[in-house]
Amino acid sequence: MAVDITATLALQNFHEDMTEALFEIEGEPGVVITVLPKNWHLHGEMERRFAVWGLYLAVFDMTKRSKYFCSTFHLLWDDEEVGTLGFSKGVVRQSGSPTSIESPQNQGLLSLNSSIPLKTTSLRSLNDTVSPAFTLMAKPVLSINVDLKNIILPINNVFIGIVGALTDLASFTNKDARVNSYSYNQAPVPAFVAFTTLGFRPVVGPLFMTYRHVIETLAQLPHIMFDDRKFSEADIELKLDGVEVALGRLRRRPIESGLKNEEGGEAVGGRGGAVKSA
Repeated sequence: MAVDITATLALQNFHEDMTEALFEIEGEPGVVITVLPKNWHLHGEMERRFAVWGLYLAVFDMTKRSKYFCSTFHLLWDDEEVGTLGFSKGVVRQSGSPTSIESPQNQGLLSLNSSIPLKTTSLRSLNDTVSPAFTLMAKPVLSINVDLKNIILPINNVFIGIVGALTDLASFTNKDARVNSYSYNQAPVPAFVAFTTLGFRPVVGPLFMTYRHVIETLAQLPHIMFDDRKFSEADIELKLDGVEVALGRLRRRPIESGLKNEEGGEAVGGRGGAVKSA
């Protein structure tokens, strides 16, 4: 789910202000993540980059501690709170006000207490059927083929590596810009992703790889692995309108510290950025 949300946010303007948002998995109502700017009930806003950075850091924190439960993370920028991230599995109640997210056992209650309805974005469930060769909504039409290799990777390394790459890609201003190659190896886990266009042959019209295509491809990779029950190194073939335009790969690599924002040159969370679990 974190991969889907990060990809959704990554395709939008990184520095644009955002209001409150609630994301839930399609087919699994109640599995939700809320993004709430400070004073959101008073129409408060925060830059989308804080949500992207915070989501990555929160997911990494839960993964590192192997703690997956209802949690609230406070997003700090230069020691000042700019918003919160809420993780919950329960029942979304929006009939009247206030809106609340409540777990079945009333554990981890996250009360939003506002007459302002949350804008809900439904995300594709991991349990949906996905073919290794499928079509994404794009113009031109993007399709990918994935070859899962025999070198098995820890599932956490796959998710952290992909979410890290999506976090990095979110910082690029023009997601529809042509890209000849892209690589990311700064995640604090042994995982490396790379994409490159095929050769130097001239490409006619819009048939070239963009950052948007890389984001959409990475977002689908964990779904394919989940459906195959195999998390491993992978080779990826990207096609636009049936024409092969690029190759991607997910590989294991030696651990290197730090996660760098390729465009801005800042660590994720940036100058003075942090998340704090409630």
